[in-house]
Amino acid sequence: MSKSSTGLVDRFQSPIAGRIALAGLASVLLFLSGFAVWAARTTNEAARNARRFNELSDSYARARFAVAEERSLEREYRLEPSEGTRRLFDQTSATFLESLAAIRVIGDRSDRDLVRKMSLEHKRYLMAIDRLFSAVDAGLTALVRRIDQQQINPVFSDIEERVYTASFQHQAEALNRFRSLEETEGQVLVGTVIAFAAGLALLAIFSVILVGHKRLLRKG
Repeated sequence: MSKSSTGLVDRFQSPIAGRIALAGLASVLLFLSGFAVWAARTTNEAARNARRFNELSDSYARARFAVAEERSLEREYRLEPSEGTRRLFDQTSATFLESLAAIRVIGDRSDRDLVRKMSLEHKRYLMAIDRLFSAVDAGLTALVRRIDQQQINPVFSDIEERVYTASFQHQAEALNRFRSLEETEGQVLVGTVIAFAAGLALLAIFSVILVGHKRLLRKG
């Protein structure tokens, strides 16, 4: 064995090398544990955000469908009034309000502000609808048209515009969040492979050094 090789082996088998190897092993294990925790938290946070935006998008979509159904049932009642149509309208209005309640819980401050505005407008809309349905029942065609044009259309158009705009915006945001989740999962996977490959290589190196140190102790 050459002198340079012997010197290298001696350095690996020195007491200082043993202490460095122990510290290195502990550091690598701590790093791998910390990385695993970071990877899990990062992925969970991205998944949680994606789920929240998906639930919010679904709530806006339900509100949008309910608004469209309210308008359809209102026109149906004007053409052919019946208790069944009135009950369906009331159920649809309840669905709209339930959707707003879900948005208030899931959404942020801007969503809550929008819910507050739409709730007030919808309350005005329902009051006008009651007057319209009463006019329909009484056969007051001119009054029905006047209530529809002056009281219902302006309020309903505002509700419809708000809920449709918000629904499509949140639908797009939910898709973006799912794409972000996929990107995060891919990045975490690549990082995990690299980190654990490097960690295992360092563990092997420090283990060799530690074995050499133990041999030195036995010789002493």
